[in-house]
Amino acid sequence: MAQIIGRIVADAKLKKVGDVNVVTFALAENHNYYRDGNLVEQADYFETEYWNASDKLVDALTKGKFVVADGRVIPNSFIAMDDGEVKVAPDGKPEIKQSVRFRVSSLKF
Repeated sequence: MAQIIGRIVADAKLKKVGDVNVVTFALAENHNYYRDGNLVEQADYFETEYWNASDKLVDALTKGKFVVADGRVIPNSFIAMDDGEVKVAPDGKPEIKQSVRFRVSSLKF
């Protein structure tokens, strides 16, 4: 189990996958550290999804709200496409893209 603590970047969106509600939203988690005596501020952004969510949850997840999200990381690899054609890498092989989503199992406000 992993945890992200941060602020919602934009208002959440509700979509249906079959009969299941899926609420999607982006979270920004801030990290501060010192390099050569100077404070460096960095934000990491996570695309998140909450399956089997109440349709009312989307109204509560608004831009700027601070949340604690528990869940797991879902990696994904896929072949890049451009107008229905497979994109080719410089080595002549299909171009492989990767993404990571965070699947939320519980939220705290």
